[in-house]
This record gives sequence, structure tokens and C-alpha cells, in this order.
Amino acid sequence: MGNVVDRIGQLLAQLQSPDFYEREEAVKELETYNEEEVITGLVMVIDVLDSVDEVTLKRLSRILREAGPSTTELILEKLAGASSGTKLVLLDIIKQFIDDDIAQKLEAFADDPDPEVRQKVAYTLGMAGYAGAVPTLKKLAMDDVGHVRAAAFGALGWLCSEEEADFLFMGLQDKYPDVREAAMGALVIVSGPRVVAKFTADLYHQEAERQRLAVTALGLIGETEVVDPLIKAINHPEASVRKSAINALARIAEVPDVQPLTLALNDENSGVRKAAISALIAVRGEQAVAEIRFLLDDEDVWVRYHTISSIGDLGLDKFSDYLIPYLEDEQDILKIAATKALAQMGCKRALPELKKLRRERNKDIVEAAETAVSSLERGRR
Repeated sequence: MGNVVDRIGQLLAQLQSPDFYEREEAVKELETYNEEEVITGLVMVIDVLDSVDEVTLKRLSRILREAGPSTTELILEKLAGASSGTKLVLLDIIKQFIDDDIAQKLEAFADDPDPEVRQKVAYTLGMAGYAGAVPTLKKLAMDDVGHVRAAAFGALGWLCSEEEADFLFMGLQDKYPDVREAAMGALVIVSGPRVVAKFTADLYHQEAERQRLAVTALGLIGETEVVDPLIKAINHPEASVRKSAINALARIAEVPDVQPLTLALNDENSGVRKAAISALIAVRGEQAVAEIRFLLDDEDVWVRYHTISSIGDLGLDKFSDYLIPYLEDEQDILKIAATKALAQMGCKRALPELKKLRRERNKDIVEAAETAVSSLERGRR
């Protein structure tokens, strides 16, 4: 063991060599050791990390991540005097073994001058689930740097109760999109009647961005109590809100009254019509085909494409007669959609037409047709 320790010492010293290749050789050899002395040794001479290049630093961090909980106290001792890059590596190690005691000590680094370090501290405190860190995270949520605020709001979602939702709602007003998204995500985690009521009210907020965040959040919360607000949002004046509401209902897939979704098939916005197709398929399955089939002749080619693909995704041959005519459509994209859909449906009756498509000039059509023919001739879907 003595020889091993001596060799590790030599390798650690070699890491400080000005020659990149010598440092690289040292890292490679260190990676072959599993002895606790390697980890402890690296932590004890952690100052080495301040003088190595970025590539070597990343390699060393992989070794250090194998450290056990016994090294965390050593790492904490080294944090205060380390450079920013080294702090980030050490924080990445600590998060694997963090508990309330370590989290409490990490709060001291919430005032670090480097925003990258403050961001990592916020993220790590959230992972720890340490409720005592809420005041520190609230302070970081007011940081001058956007990505620090985003990390803090994201962490607060795991620690805050619904009673503190008002603070999280403040994040929805932030000028940076990442912060708004993080605050919205935190509120989704917190959830509860109060949060649902606030987001429901925000569906008609004067700012379109707040409307978008509200409908997205309600869909992610996904509980039955948000269905009614989302159904009402299908009639919202903003197309983006209507679309988001319908997409949210598709994820929930429990809609007692599908009439609003059916009416949305006639929406003036093509994106809303496509969303309604997906939602009806999600909610009603094959029964939705009777309601969406008229959109096979929609004025928008991408609505037609989406309708063909959605019917094909059901994988039911009984609907293939609706799609076979599109193998001769003047729009190549619809030929491709119908080809793929009919293969999914296992429609062997379409084989003669599909074989003809292999002579098309469009390579994408030929490729789709060859795949479909091969699949159908093997009897697979």
C-alpha cells in the first residue's frame, strides 16, 4: 500500500506540470486507482485544481465524484479558499451526499461573488430538501443575475408550501423567460387550490405571457379541478392560449364534455385545429375519427397532414379507406403521410398503390413507400 500512496503522491505533483501531456498521463493513471487514498489525496491538495486546464479539471472531477461521504467535510473546508472553477467541481461532488447539516453550511456560499457558484448553491440546496434554506433561496431569487434567480425559484418549488405561493408568483413577472418558467414550474410542484385559483384568474391577465404561463401550468398540474378552467380557455381570444389549453386537456385525457374540443376543430387558427385533433384522439380514441375526418380536406396542408397521421397512429385498418386516396394527392407531403399511416394500419389492400410510389421521382416518397411495402409484406405493423 505504501508504494501505491507514494505513486499517487507523484501523480498529484505531476498534475501541476506545465506540460499538458504530462498532466494527461497523470490523470489517466489516477483513473486506474480505486483506493481511498486517491480521493482523499486529491481533496487534500485541491489547490491543484486552481492551476490545471479545463480539460484536466473535467477529468479530475470525474475521479472526485467517486468520493464517499467521508470526504465531504474535507471538501467543505476547501471550498472557502478555492477558485470559482474549483468550487463548481466541489459543489458537484457534495450534492451527491448532501444532508441538512451540509446544506446549512453551504448557505454561507450564497453570497459568493461568482454567479455560477451562487446558481450551483441554489440548485444544491433545492436538491437537499432542506426547508431551512427557504430564506436563503428567497434572497437568491432576488439576485441581480437571471440564471441565479431561475435556479432559486426552481429550488423553492421543492421546499415551499402553498402558503408561500405569493412569493413564487412574483417570479412570473420577471423579465427573463427562464426565471418565469422556473417560477411556473415551482408553482406546479406546490400546486393546491390556491395556486389553481390564481392561475385560473391569470387566464385573462392583461399580459399575454401570463396567460400562456397560466394555461401551461394548469395543464401540468393535471388534476381534475383544472379541467373546467381549461375548457373555458378554449374560447380565449388569444390563439396561443386556446392551443395551450387544448394541449393541456389532451395530456389530462379526462374531459367529461368534448363539445368544446369538437367546436375547436373549426377554429380560425390552424395550430388550434391541429391541437383539437390530437386532443380528441387522446380523449375519445377511435371514436374521434368520425369527428375529425372532415379535416382531411382542410384548406391548410399541415392540418390535412396531421389528420392523416393521427388516424394512422390508431393503427386500425378499418379506417384505411379514408386515407388510400391520398396516395395520389398532388401534395408530396400528404403522399408520404398516407404511406406511413397505411403501413401503421397494416393495410395490405394498399400494396398495389404503394408499389407504384416506388417509381416516384421524390426520394422521400420512394423511401417511405419501400419501408411501407416491406413492412406490409412481412405482415408487420
